[in-house]
Amino acid sequence: QNLTPQNAPNWLAFYNVIHHCNLILKYAPGISFSQEATRNRILAQTKFIRAHIYFTLLRSWGNVPVVTEPTESAEREMPARSKSADVMQFILTDINEAITLFPEDGFRDKDLASKQAAYALKADVLLWKAKVLGGNNDDLTEAIASADKAAAGLALEDDFAKIFATDSKNGKEIIFSLHFAKDEKSDQYSRQLKPRDLFVQTAVNKNDIAFAVSGARSQYAPSAKLEQAFLANVNDKRLKASIIKAVDAGNKLLGVFDNKMRGTLYPDNRYYDNDITVYRLAEMILFKAEALAALDRTAEAITELNKIRVRAGIANYNGATDKKTVEKEILNERFRELYLELKRWPDLLRFHFGGTIDVRAEVENMTQAIPLYFPIPQAQIDINNNLVQTEGY
Repeated sequence: QNLTPQNAPNWLAFYNVIHHCNLILKYAPGISFSQEATRNRILAQTKFIRAHIYFTLLRSWGNVPVVTEPTESAEREMPARSKSADVMQFILTDINEAITLFPEDGFRDKDLASKQAAYALKADVLLWKAKVLGGNNDDLTEAIASADKAAAGLALEDDFAKIFATDSKNGKEIIFSLHFAKDEKSDQYSRQLKPRDLFVQTAVNKNDIAFAVSGARSQYAPSAKLEQAFLANVNDKRLKASIIKAVDAGNKLLGVFDNKMRGTLYPDNRYYDNDITVYRLAEMILFKAEALAALDRTAEAITELNKIRVRAGIANYNGATDKKTVEKEILNERFRELYLELKRWPDLLRFHFGGTIDVRAEVENMTQAIPLYFPIPQAQIDINNNLVQTEGY
C-alpha cells in the first residue's frame, strides 16, 4: 500500500488499445470487403471496444484525455484531460454508432462484441451518467430499455454454478465474455484467490478445493463481509458456489478461497481457464431494478430483484419499500450475485454518488482524505505539460 508519484496506476495500456481501435476506424472504411456487413461488424465491434475502454478510464480516473486519431507520428499535439461529461458523451456516441452498425440483432459468438453487448454497455453507462455525473430520469428510463434489449432471448441458468463452469462456456445467460483457454494465455485473475496444493494437504475437504500445483497464488481471500452478506439468507445457494473453506481433521480453518471460477483439472495440473464474464443476464435484471428504484418505482424494482433471489434459492424480498432501503438491498444483491466479476468498486461509487451509501463507510480503512479516482504517474505529466494531476493528490 505504498502509493508514490512513480508507481501510480498507469493508463498507457488502455491508450494502446485505443490506438489500435483508432487505426481500424481510420483505415477500415477504405478497405474493400466482399460483404459490406463484415466491414460494418468490424467497425461496430471496434467502437464497442473503444467505448468500453473509455468507460473503464472514466470510472477509474474521472477526467481523461479523449484521443480519436491513431498516433502515427511523434509530431502531434499532446492531449489534455477532458471533462467527465464530455468523455461520457463520446462514449455514448460510440455505443450508439456501434448499435447502428451491427448487421444482426443476435449473437454470432458471445466471445465477440454484439449488438446485445452494446445495449448492455449502454445500460451500464447510462446508470453511471444518471447517478455519478448528474444525469436525469431520461437516462434512467433509457437504461431500463437498454437492459431489456440486452436481455432479449436469454434465460437465467437454473444452476448458479453452471454459469462459470468451463464445460458450459457461453451458456444461455451470457451476453459477452472474454475467451480463455489453456495455453492461449496465462491463468486469469481468479488464480489469486486459489491455494497451492501444499497449503491444503491436510484439509479433509481437499478434493473439493480448486487447488493447483502451480499458478495459484492465495494473495487474496473472500472477505468476512462477503460471507456475512451470503449468510443474511441461510438458503442462499450462491455461498457454496462462491466460497470454500479448507478445514483439517480437527476442524481448524486452513484458509478461505474462491470457489466460483474453478478452472479445469488436467492430468498435470489445474488451469484457471474460465472465461471472463463481462455482461450476463442477471446483471441486466439488476441494472433494471436499480434504475427503477432510482426512479422511485420500488414495487417494480422489487419484482426484478426477486428474479435473482428466486434463482439463488432465497425468499422474495419482504422488507421496507422506501427508495433508499430498496436501493441498499439491490446493492447487497449485486455484492452476492456478482462477486469476483469486477463490478464491486463501480457499484459502490454509483450508489455513493446516488446518495444511497457513503462509500468510505463501506470500505475498511478508507478515510475522507482518500480520493475516489486514481492518480496518474508523475512521468506522464513530465512528458505532457497539458496534463493535470487528479484532484486530491
